[in-house]
Amino acid sequence: MVYKSGRLELVSIREVFCSSVNDVVICKDRNAVPEIYYTLLIIKEHEVAKRLLQIYESAGPECRKSYIECFASGQQFYMVFPYQKERPLESFYMETEYSLNTCEAICMNLIVQCIAARLPYPLLYLVLTQKQIHIAADNTIYFSYQFHLDELDESRTEAHCASVCAMMMISLLEKKSAGKLVSYQLLKKKGMHGDYGTLTDLYRDARMSALREENVGILGNGKRLFKKYQHIVLKLLLVICIAMGITALIMILSQLVLGDIPLMRIFVNTFKKIGTESLLQ
Repeated sequence: MVYKSGRLELVSIREVFCSSVNDVVICKDRNAVPEIYYTLLIIKEHEVAKRLLQIYESAGPECRKSYIECFASGQQFYMVFPYQKERPLESFYMETEYSLNTCEAICMNLIVQCIAARLPYPLLYLVLTQKQIHIAADNTIYFSYQFHLDELDESRTEAHCASVCAMMMISLLEKKSAGKLVSYQLLKKKGMHGDYGTLTDLYRDARMSALREENVGILGNGKRLFKKYQHIVLKLLLVICIAMGITALIMILSQLVLGDIPLMRIFVNTFKKIGTESLLQ
């Protein structure tokens, strides 16, 4: 299937889902070199398309930068969003393997992305509630735009988004909540009561209460370095052990076959004679 807009010629690569309200299709631009992929929303209901345009109109020009292009064709309305390969947060978040600082950094990255995405709040709310959140290999957060628009509610505000984001962060920090993780306790207290009115308030609290790196000294840094490079150290030790084992085996075989160990002659005969003087006389 090919979808033509004013400047794009989109070829369907994969259908994500199909519903009575809208479809979502992953496409590539036929004319782009190298290949560029997009998320295409195909909105079937005229009323939903109208509401979506009104949401963007109310949000202002900055939010319109969140999509690439929109166009109408026949009885359907289309919106083109960026596409990045999916790496769902809920599947790739390895909480048990992360340090406290890493978990808190990921939470900070989530808030930053909520602010930087420039989505109208009703759509940001869909991103958060429909699990359109992904984590890159460097622990940065990015969004996908595969919305189920039957859940679109134009009454959703920044406060709703901040509340959902806070609850998500509480979930991300759940297993790291013991002891001195102040950020978790603060987020849980305020998040449960819906006390966050803006994403900026949430960001400020998370940043102020984030666990600080302690001065662990030389011993602590040494342990941290060992943990970071322990796989290399263990491989090196394994190689050394194998080399020592081979050397010992050679020495045993030499003793059995030759009656002595040639390698030991270096140490036995080295100082028998210095210059022209023999030490054996």
